[in-house]
Amino acid sequence: MTKNLQQYSDLPEVNMKEVVNFEAQNYVYLYVYGVNAYMRKEWDTAINNIEESLVSYLHAEDKCRAQCEGPFDPGWHPDFVPAIANHFTYVLRCKRTCKKKLSSLNGEIHEDLFASHYDYLQYAYFKKGNLYAACKAVASYLLLIPDDETMLANMRFYQGMPKVQDDFFTPRDETVRYAQRDTYEERILEYIKNEFKFNQTKPDIEKKINKSFHLTTNTTDLGGQHRFILDGIASLDDCKNIMYIANSFMNVNDGYDLINETASPHTKYEKFEGVTLSRITFLTYISLLQPKYLTLILDITKEMRKTLVEKFNIKRPLYFSFTHLVCRTALPGYTKNRTDFSHKIHSDNCNLLQDNTCEKKPPAFFWRDYSAILYLNQDFEGGNFMFASDLTGNTIQSIITPQCGRMVGFSAGKENLHGVSAVTKGKRCALAVWFTMNPQYQEFDREIAQHMIKNDISFHRYFNDFIN
Repeated sequence: MTKNLQQYSDLPEVNMKEVVNFEAQNYVYLYVYGVNAYMRKEWDTAINNIEESLVSYLHAEDKCRAQCEGPFDPGWHPDFVPAIANHFTYVLRCKRTCKKKLSSLNGEIHEDLFASHYDYLQYAYFKKGNLYAACKAVASYLLLIPDDETMLANMRFYQGMPKVQDDFFTPRDETVRYAQRDTYEERILEYIKNEFKFNQTKPDIEKKINKSFHLTTNTTDLGGQHRFILDGIASLDDCKNIMYIANSFMNVNDGYDLINETASPHTKYEKFEGVTLSRITFLTYISLLQPKYLTLILDITKEMRKTLVEKFNIKRPLYFSFTHLVCRTALPGYTKNRTDFSHKIHSDNCNLLQDNTCEKKPPAFFWRDYSAILYLNQDFEGGNFMFASDLTGNTIQSIITPQCGRMVGFSAGKENLHGVSAVTKGKRCALAVWFTMNPQYQEFDREIAQHMIKNDISFHRYFNDFIN
């Protein structure tokens, strides 16, 4: 439509003075009136209109930038840290488009519209004999476009005048604020571009596992397809170190969408606590957790993915979708005669209905393709993992007793309904990881964590580098 407007405006029978642009903002009219007065050498009128246009333009840009700060839907369900980072980047990039949006004058784009105000002002002020204002306009223009040869020549011309002093060439306050903000935002975007350039290649699934693992139970023994148990994924020291994270930093609401801390996502007889990868990364970033713990989580979960890929002969890229260190603790007074589940029978990627059908739609995590659980301890009672063939759990196909280093892997669909029996004593902890073949739902927290570990980034180093 912009091209159509330009085509019509070039027709000899069209008088553009009779065309009213109902979409034009105030600064457009003021700018056009000011330029027309400038061409007629009506310097006072030109100065007044262009000065008002400057104020109106800055107001319009502020309004445009404010509209970027509304709700943001990333199209997936990120954790806290990537949600904030994605929203911040989205808002910043949106704000950077305002300059281009406001640079249209009746369908014609003027890339340096804001700076051009000062070009007209410097000459108009010169013609009125106000050298101080003319020099400030020159300095303002050069602050925005420092290598403009014509304006540099104008500055040399003014410098050669006897009444002009060096301090005349001080940019105007609104220009300084504008340029400082512009430079700051460019630095931030450049930092994001260079420091968070994530690897978009396929995950490395070819490397064979070099640990000594022992397959304790195969698919047939577990009473179903696409499921297995493997011991030795984590050593006793590994389990202790991950348990340290759990015991030190677990939070009731971390990884669970709870209304309050007394609520429970599964059963009221147990307390559920979690630590997400995002929070572990943040704790490392602010130096509350040593980097070795984050590295351990990243390395062990990579081993879990490799195990799934090799066991199920997965040929497509398999992405991490969500990582959750979770513990469930039996509450005192509810340890006897429990018939409920700690986690009722369910599927990991669909909503299980009473007729035993499973719908792949929200609130289910329908993008999940494979699941893996690494157990970290065995000093508790109950809490056995079980595969079942029905919603009620009346038909149990197999039962797995958790212990340090034992991993359960399975495909995430209806074919692998599963649950957890009641924890009647103690605390049961596990590292749960879900995987997807859809890159749209991959765990971006992991990219941040890997980048931070690789580049030895901490809050104190980043803060010191940034302010310097």
